[in-house]
Amino acid sequence: MTIETIKRYLKNQITDSWYYHSKIDYRIEGKFLNAEIIGKDLKIVWNEMGKQLEMMITYFTEYTLEQLYTIWMEMA
Repeated sequence: MTIETIKRYLKNQITDSWYYHSKIDYRIEGKFLNAEIIGKDLKIVWNEMGKQLEMMITYFTEYTLEQLYTIWMEMA
């Protein structure tokens, strides 16, 4: 799984699905900004209501794309 694949998947899930629906349902706006591999970790950066947020998922290669999104969704 390449970083470009991860970025495309997370953009689709976070921006085009999660925040698309949250804007309609709760008036919460946001979008995926970036993902970066740092050693064995994945850094995810996104914007929510004008505030830039980030999180790290350690040993990200142990997870599928769906699991990475689920981890983001549970932690964000």
